[in-house]
Amino acid sequence: MVDVNVRTELPPPPGSDNGTETEQSNGSFYFNGVPKKDTDWKVHNLSPESVKKIKAALVASGYFDKNITDNVARSAWQIIINYGVENGYDPKTGKAKKDWDLSKHLNEAAKYAAFDQLAYSTFGSALQSPPNEAAEKQNAEDYAIALRRFANDNGIFISDTEINKKVSSIINSSETKPATLESVKQWYRVNRVAPKFKQYADEIISGGDLRDLAGDYLQMMAQTLEIDPDTINLAREINRSGSLLNQALVGKKIKDSNGKDVVKTVDYTDFETLLKQDYRWKYTKNANESITTLAGNIQKMFGF
Repeated sequence: MVDVNVRTELPPPPGSDNGTETEQSNGSFYFNGVPKKDTDWKVHNLSPESVKKIKAALVASGYFDKNITDNVARSAWQIIINYGVENGYDPKTGKAKKDWDLSKHLNEAAKYAAFDQLAYSTFGSALQSPPNEAAEKQNAEDYAIALRRFANDNGIFISDTEINKKVSSIINSSETKPATLESVKQWYRVNRVAPKFKQYADEIISGGDLRDLAGDYLQMMAQTLEIDPDTINLAREINRSGSLLNQALVGKKIKDSNGKDVVKTVDYTDFETLLKQDYRWKYTKNANESITTLAGNIQKMFGF
């Protein structure tokens, strides 16, 4: 994962790390010596130094890939804010605790963000279970994160209720009812993922993840729409009616020349063309430059 200059879907309004607040309200806490209420922190534009510190804390937690982008850190910030409120706000006084600053607790906040129920839908491809191959058992949170990332990386939805059941089966594994994280993943590969993405079925059953197998499509999408590839939620994109990734990876059944049912998917060339018909493309820098160039050419044609 390479950190490129990309836009986010909803960029935060401009702000400053040096802002101040004289009157505190519910949900306020200190960050870098500055007290603000949670609603103000949510629209706060993090400085490059703050983003760097948050990224470092996320990676150090062991629950985030070491190559996460700045945009993942900004997305995680929206969850970390809740940690700041829970620990840095004094409901008795209605003010932020002066002796508690979120900047000094980013490591704990990073784990808080990883365990949040919205984590895998917000930045699922950046999540990972801490490398601990030698351990016989991981804790329930580790297994849950691993399954959430698996679902995100393979374009399927797994409810929290279902995840909890699978985690329980792993934790309580026995000789009569054996279950491991890999056996649970393999069950999903065989029964849920491979039947859905037939063009990659053999590779999926062999242990491949859809995000890797369909990497070229995702990179094309990220570059054309100027979005961070880590923020592409495969399950949401693929299961959206008529979505481009659905056309490319799931396809639709048609009859071939012999009248046999076959699955037709969109190839790379058509996919690139369709991306420029996506509603998001008109908001990109490249789209605006194309329109400006076209307008200039038309003016030249008429002698302006």
